[in-house]
Amino acid sequence: MRKVVKIFHSVQNKLDIVNGVMRENLAGMRLIKAFFTKKYEQNRFGKANHELKDKTVNALRLIELTMPVLLLVMNISILFILWFGSFQVNNCTINIGELLP
Repeated sequence: MRKVVKIFHSVQNKLDIVNGVMRENLAGMRLIKAFFTKKYEQNRFGKANHELKDKTVNALRLIELTMPVLLLVMNISILFILWFGSFQVNNCTINIGELLP
C-alpha cells in the first residue's frame, strides 16, 4: 500500500504539471500567437500529458495486481474464521450467534 500511495502521489504531481501547462497556455494565448511558439507549446503539453498517462497506467496496473491478492487474503481469512468457529460451535464452547453476529 505504501508503494501505491507513492505512485498515486506522483500521478497527482504529473496532473498538476499538465494543469499548469494548460493554465499557462490559456493565460498567454496572445503571446503564443504573437511569437509563433505554438509548436513548442504543443510539444510541451504533449510531453507533460504523455508522462501523466504513463504514471496513471503504471498506477492502475499496480492496483489491478494488488486488489485480487488482497481480496483473496481477506476471503481466506473469513473462511479460516468460519472453519475454526465451526469446531467451537460443535464443541459447544460458543454459540452460532457469537460466531456470526
